[in-house]
Amino acid sequence: MLPKQLVQPSERQLEVENKIVDFKLDLRHYVYKGQTQLISARLYQGQNDQFPYSWRGFAQVMVVPCPDNGIS
Repeated sequence: MLPKQLVQPSERQLEVENKIVDFKLDLRHYVYKGQTQLISARLYQGQNDQFPYSWRGFAQVMVVPCPDNGIS
């Protein structure tokens, strides 16, 4: 089994109440015996994970196949 690795969060901007707000993105990929069980994501600020917005919490991520665009 490979050890867990720390990866710094990517950042996104979102308009909240007519203001652009910076967020960090937490993307989690849950795998068991080499098979994906769930992919989830959340947006947050700073070290706080108390989810201060009404849309707070983790959301399930749906994986959509990319159409064949001829690029190899």
